[in-house]
Amino acid sequence: MQADVCLGLFGKPAKIQRVIPTKVFECAAMARPIITGEAPAIYELFSDEDIKLVKMADPEDLARAILELKKDPVLRQKLGENAYKKFKEFASTKKLGEQLKNIILDQRAI
Repeated sequence: MQADVCLGLFGKPAKIQRVIPTKVFECAAMARPIITGEAPAIYELFSDEDIKLVKMADPEDLARAILELKKDPVLRQKLGENAYKKFKEFASTKKLGEQLKNIILDQRAI
């Protein structure tokens, strides 16, 4: 992928408030900086140290974030690296597989 910045979701539908979009996981797995709207679900895994968060449905805030990352390659690099670390630690297929295995083994013990 050759994107300098990846964009998440920015609308107000209820589902967006409850999920971390797949595209956020995909971009984090590629160590790309991400801009997405603030939603409760995002905070379950990521923080503003990992992803550039903006107000939902606020085009001016999105534009400011895009321009900020355009001007700051160090911040872009830092956000991409931090998002990748979080992805590897908590959301990679290896980590999710380990969690599922442990759940299954715990259920067998009951």
